Amino acid sequence: MAKDRFILEPIKRGYTDNKHGETVRVQMKAYNTLVDMANESTMSMSQIVSKAIMFAHEHLEYGYERGNEEDE
Repeated sequence: MAKDRFILEPIKRGYTDNKHGETVRVQMKAYNTLVDMANESTMSMSQIVSKAIMFAHEHLEYGYERGNEEDE
């Protein structure tokens, strides 16, 4: 059974100190998926996105070469 993976190639970005949060643009399909998730939940869209990001971070692997995503 292959494990769940979320693979990113690293790049340096800075942190924010804005305690009110930041605005991030997403693709239309991702936004519409978020709307579907929110419509089936009692959580706010920002709570869903935050939870999804934390899940992705827990399953994160850093990849250093493109096209090298073999299933285990």
